[in-house]
Amino acid sequence: MKSKLKTIKIKKFSFIMVFCITYLLLLLMFLDFIGTPLINLQLSLIKTIFKSYFNYQAFEFIAYCSGIISVITYLSIIIALATHKINIKFKDLILSIIILLIYNILRLILILFINNYSIFFSEIAHFVSWFVLFIIILLLIRKQCNNICF
Repeated sequence: MKSKLKTIKIKKFSFIMVFCITYLLLLLMFLDFIGTPLINLQLSLIKTIFKSYFNYQAFEFIAYCSGIISVITYLSIIIALATHKINIKFKDLILSIIILLIYNILRLILILFINNYSIFFSEIAHFVSWFVLFIIILLLIRKQCNNICF
């Protein structure tokens, strides 16, 4: 019983270590390199579709707004799980990244839309949207692991 408990603790510790190291490395490598062009592309797409309907000056759009953080978090968890011999399908991985990026564009549009009516509620929507994103990441990971992770 003690050896099984010790094995579980070691697996948890190794998962956390792999996740943290992967997260930091991906963050350092890709935040500005991919995040800045990505938010510029997303903002350009939103401006092309909605033109001057939104007050874009009300927000500062930075790399953190691009959805790259959610992708990095998701990839870090998947890589940490892969070290525990969990089978990861590349097709599902790519699809999950696309889902996260589409959600982010919809999140930005929703926040900009709400901001047209209330700055206060747009800040609440911004805050709540991160929790929704966390739930989406968990659901994607659960699907990716074929329900064996949870």
